[in-house]
Amino acid sequence: MRYIQWISIAGVLFFFLFVGSADSKEKREIYKGSKLSISAGTWISTGQTTWNHDASKVSSTLGNPTSELIYEDLDSNVFEVEGELRLPLRFFLRTRFGFGVIDEGRLIDDDFVSATGATFFSATQSGAHRISRTSSNIDGDYIWHLGFDLGYKLWISKSKRSFLKSFLGFQHWQENVVATGVTQLECTAVGSFCNASGTVTNVGQKAITNKMGWRSVRIGLEGAHWINKWLRFETQLAFIPYSRLLNQDIHHLRTDLQQDPSFEMSGTGIGYNLKAGLRL
Repeated sequence: MRYIQWISIAGVLFFFLFVGSADSKEKREIYKGSKLSISAGTWISTGQTTWNHDASKVSSTLGNPTSELIYEDLDSNVFEVEGELRLPLRFFLRTRFGFGVIDEGRLIDDDFVSATGATFFSATQSGAHRISRTSSNIDGDYIWHLGFDLGYKLWISKSKRSFLKSFLGFQHWQENVVATGVTQLECTAVGSFCNASGTVTNVGQKAITNKMGWRSVRIGLEGAHWINKWLRFETQLAFIPYSRLLNQDIHHLRTDLQQDPSFEMSGTGIGYNLKAGLRL
């Protein structure tokens, strides 16, 4: 329901701001009919995601944060297909679908204790501190995203080599990451809490599966300039007034936790997307 409300309100503003500003002569000259264009491409990215939680209220031995998961050096290759239907009166409809894999990366799992916890586990370091750090390899993962936009061409240069568009759209973005094996990097409480540094266990076994999904409303501007007949420069800025996140973890090696999921976080927020590139 909240998505429908956002789309309805933004759609009304979109109509009055942009449709009413174009005169009928320009509309006839620029768009005399409909036209469909389809493009395909690929892009490469690298990134990092960090999650943490505070369970110190459950036990006085736990720190704040209690645990932190860092998915780092996640290199991705994504193949993307986009279709755009140009409509009369400068409007256009656009959809895109992308799918790819995370080629490499690793998961860092940090655990923290309070001063009470350090004493309880007979840690070699006193006071609140990070008691354990492990790493796992990223293996078995994918990304996919799907988007829909309703847009309007605001401006076209006299040479028709440059233009500016506005758009209102919806996007779903999904990432699934599987971490396997456990290598102990740090431990201040060997035996009572964690293994000695350098210990490798659970080789090839699933340690953690993480599923992240975002559903977002986007309002933005994009521009392009044709450098020559075959190549053009594009840039896009999108404001996200509403995005909903669902994040789920399965801790496969923890017998004291439920399995599907072990932890779940959800929330809403705002954000932005910014991109630039060359199109051939």
